[in-house]
Amino acid sequence: MGTTNSAIAAIDRDGRPEVIRDWNGAPTTPSVVLLPSAHDHVVGEGARRQARLDPDNVCALVKRRMGDADWRFVAHGRSWSAPAISALILKSLVSNAEFAGEKVERAVITVPAYFGDEERRATIQAGTYAGLDVAGVLSEPIAAALSYGFSRLADTVATATPDETVLVYDLGGGTFDATVIELADRRISVLAVDGDHQLGGADWDERLALHLSRKFCEEHPDAEDPLDDSAGSQALIMAAERAKHELSESNSTSVIVSHDGVRSVLTVTR
Repeated sequence: MGTTNSAIAAIDRDGRPEVIRDWNGAPTTPSVVLLPSAHDHVVGEGARRQARLDPDNVCALVKRRMGDADWRFVAHGRSWSAPAISALILKSLVSNAEFAGEKVERAVITVPAYFGDEERRATIQAGTYAGLDVAGVLSEPIAAALSYGFSRLADTVATATPDETVLVYDLGGGTFDATVIELADRRISVLAVDGDHQLGGADWDERLALHLSRKFCEEHPDAEDPLDDSAGSQALIMAAERAKHELSESNSTSVIVSHDGVRSVLTVTR
């Protein structure tokens, strides 16, 4: 259950985890929930696309609110806690798995390394709300480290596995976690865990959106700042995310910003 995207996996016949794709064939589901009414909800890419049209009823980045008992998302007169919103995301993942032919009853849910007792209890609560028997809550970098370590230990080709000290880092949409593990004598030991829960891809998007907003306002000083309007802000953040992805492949890209009746074509470089 990620800050910006979530995924579900099942153990195959060889004991290896295999990610279950959704009905569109995507390996991940955006952790975004649209509440079009007090009794309906949409999860995933559909909700993410609607964020621009109905931003006040779209909840994103809820993972950062886990453990905050006072936080509520209010839509159509109904308030939702962070575990309740997260449960809708988990239910969507379970539906994807069932569509693929998997029966889901028990689950291990991974969480950021910085999650404390309150956040972990909220995660278990979300799983319970989703109808799951939560078998465990495991730190995300430790899960990745264990996966790497067990694959090394299970290597039947190698006659001996050398001792290793391995750094595993997880730079996600909302958090940055790192874990150091030691593989020795066919055992896995966690040496250190640390993280920053306010550093991730979503923060890159916000900074890039702020840069685009400033450039837009420089070209059109009499126009409204797109970030001062909820729909304009959502559109700008989505444009910033697309630009970020394009800059992974290109040295520069162009972003069209249309707001308040005016339009700018802004160039962004690495």
